[in-house]
Amino acid sequence: LRGCLATKTDRRAWAAPLASFIEAGADSFASIRGQGLPMPSSRSGLHESLVDLPGTYDCEITADPAVRCTIFAAKEGGRVADRFDELARIVPAALPASWKSREARDPPEGMVRELAAEDSAAGLSLSLVATPAHRIVFRIGLLRNPEAPKDTPAIALDPVAFRAETPPHSDEVAVRGVAD
Repeated sequence: LRGCLATKTDRRAWAAPLASFIEAGADSFASIRGQGLPMPSSRSGLHESLVDLPGTYDCEITADPAVRCTIFAAKEGGRVADRFDELARIVPAALPASWKSREARDPPEGMVRELAAEDSAAGLSLSLVATPAHRIVFRIGLLRNPEAPKDTPAIALDPVAFRAETPPHSDEVAVRGVAD
């Protein structure tokens, strides 16, 4: 059990999936896209990710396209703050040197804390967000997506596995970034 728990905050365990996500960004994450979600209906625009972060089970590829995972959930904010501090050290250290990262001083509404990183040469952005619901959500996506519809409603920040409501049954669903 200790080994499983330690993996969630092991810098070396984070390096491989982050490298896979960065590499998959070149093809808009198509190379790591699995089956549609939720099954049996897969018209939500969401797919499971074939690559997961340490300690996660349910990373998904969103329609915008991006990879999104809830990587920590707790009943109280103190545990989230401690884990966020650990991850805010691990994630930037595991990224290539071309990435620039910073913690937001005033995170957008709906977020308690946010670590943002981007690599303009690779055309990718990454965010690690602590939510008011005591969760930490990871997202890596394209910096620019000109094909994404602008006037579609955003769906919940949490991946499908953590949502209580039924997802929309429309082929026109677009998932916006964490800050939307």
